[in-house]
Amino acid sequence: MKKLVFTFLAALLFLPNLVQAATFVTGEKVYVDQQISDDLYVTGGILSVQETVNGDVLAGGGKINIDGGVSQDLMAGAGDLSVTGEIGDDVRVIGGSIRIDATIKGDLLGAGGDLTLTDESFVGGDVALGGGNIMAGGTINGDVKLAGGTVYFNSDVKGNVALFNFEKVIFGPGAKIHGDLWYRASQQIKIPEGVVVGNVIFSGIPSSQIEKNLPAFLAGFSLFSLLATLLFGLIMIWLCRYYVLHSADLAYEATLKSLGIGFLALILTPIVALVLLITTIGIPTAMVLMAFWLVALYAGKVTAAMLIGFRIVRIEGDSGFGRVFWSFALGTLIYTLIGMVPVVGWVVNLIFVLIALGSLTLYGFEVFGQLRKKKIA
Repeated sequence: MKKLVFTFLAALLFLPNLVQAATFVTGEKVYVDQQISDDLYVTGGILSVQETVNGDVLAGGGKINIDGGVSQDLMAGAGDLSVTGEIGDDVRVIGGSIRIDATIKGDLLGAGGDLTLTDESFVGGDVALGGGNIMAGGTINGDVKLAGGTVYFNSDVKGNVALFNFEKVIFGPGAKIHGDLWYRASQQIKIPEGVVVGNVIFSGIPSSQIEKNLPAFLAGFSLFSLLATLLFGLIMIWLCRYYVLHSADLAYEATLKSLGIGFLALILTPIVALVLLITTIGIPTAMVLMAFWLVALYAGKVTAAMLIGFRIVRIEGDSGFGRVFWSFALGTLIYTLIGMVPVVGWVVNLIFVLIALGSLTLYGFEVFGQLRKKKIA
């Protein structure tokens, strides 16, 4: 059983190299300063892509700079992400701080704490951004959807614009919407004259409805989620406490590396499963891999709560079961409360989950390597 589990852990990162041409690079500091003629998968603490990649780029790390061109898609997750090179197709990014100062020929999809689309940027397709603070500038040929706490809008949009779940919207001097503006809020916002060429459509939210229904819904959902997490965590601590504790130590020691590995694990697994589904012989493996992926994701959520709790209540390797569990329970409560914060909460929790998922994967590789040396696996 151990051999099967760790084989899937290995496949999580290395199987794509077997099914398609790709360059895989990992390290604490990675600088890509030579042209790449196929897809690039890269992870590490600090990543810098300075030359052209003639293919897709999939990157995960603590700090990422994409200064070179990418001929096809860019998918990246980082604490601090900057994109300045020309992107030939779509961009999908997630992170704490994201800055896009580039030409994107396809669509842009992004989520994070702070997102900036500079005034010099260009997007040939649609834009969808969600985050705590959004600064949207540049020229956008398609439609735009924004959901954020504070939105500074200074873009020249050829299509329509939709605004959701915002607390404040500021229109800059360069703001221009050639299509319609639709927004949903508890009250109407002030729109400078001449900003919207088409129609302005306001969809109100009755304050009484929000006050009556939302707290009850959030309380019920959060309570169910908290209880389910506690139950799953109890099982994890009971069956594999040693593994969990050492994974947590690894997350604290190599946080940025764990974040990068977690992002790659999140993205690559369904891609590998999809490739395996093409062949009849690969269908059973694909189904098992996807089941393992779903379990790993939930284990990542539970471990994320442990990381929070273990940092508050100091846990050592010889700590008793009760101390470990109650520390985890405290972390679960904090994790649930963070998730209730609009927009920013789920971004913060996702970052915790990616770090946890990465640390579980990294420690799995360490154990697998030790078993290989002992000729057990």
